[in-house]
Amino acid sequence: YAAIPATTPMGAALVVQVAVDQQPLRALIDTGASASLITAPGIVRLGLTPELLTHDPSGNGSGVGPAPVLMHRHNFATLSVGPILTRDTTLWVASVHVVPIVDMLLGADWLRSRRVWLSFATRQVFVAQAQNG
Repeated sequence: YAAIPATTPMGAALVVQVAVDQQPLRALIDTGASASLITAPGIVRLGLTPELLTHDPSGNGSGVGPAPVLMHRHNFATLSVGPILTRDTTLWVASVHVVPIVDMLLGADWLRSRRVWLSFATRQVFVAQAQNG
């Protein structure tokens, strides 16, 4: 397994460092989110402009605020969470702010295909890695 350090900016939240296309981001582990989402601060860090997103598939999403928000499905070359690297990943992008302030939500789409243990006591996220041989 990989042990990924986390912070707990609010008692019930674990935030880990990730990288999208090699850009460091702060990601909230969100077991209640069905999909991972790049939020407004992450959009700025990644340099995503409305012009870059205009040709991406889009739709209204809910659950990240009081009203539906416009979301785009954007392709990225890589998503790294600790030593776990995912290539050619598609993530939702929406100009929303969440509390605590983070660059993205790491949701069930990433979590469901992995064995993950969240340790608030040690402020770590443990992720099983594939065994060679």
